[in-house]
Amino acid sequence: ILEPGGGPDNCDWYSINGGKMLYMDGKWFLFYQAGVCNPDFPGRIHVAWSDDLLHFTKVQNPQPLFTRGPRGAWDQGAVWAPSVFEYGGTLYMYYEGWGVEGAVTNRDRQYFRDGDGGHSQIGIAACSKDDFLKWCGL
Repeated sequence: ILEPGGGPDNCDWYSINGGKMLYMDGKWFLFYQAGVCNPDFPGRIHVAWSDDLLHFTKVQNPQPLFTRGPRGAWDQGAVWAPSVFEYGGTLYMYYEGWGVEGAVTNRDRQYFRDGDGGHSQIGIAACSKDDFLKWCGL
């Protein structure tokens, strides 16, 4: 359905996967992980939407929907598996984040080094439904 490449600043030129869907306000929203340097170490979550589940339009907003944490954060390495739901006018996204404690020299290297003690955890992010739809350009 989606071809790699073409997202804002080519955020998904190397890999896209992990898509999850949300139906809201008559549209289907596909939340997926996007990467620019590794097949399985994505640095951001991106979105495409559809009216019919056959034709999808990638959101072209230059501001990312969601990115991995800054250096030293628990999710500084990668973010995966976004699951989004709406409750009370707010969108909540559960996601898997991966990282190690403390800063690393090259966080774009897949899984850093063996023995770094990296691990995954579940995180949650939230925004208002109105802000999300505005970000999508809808």
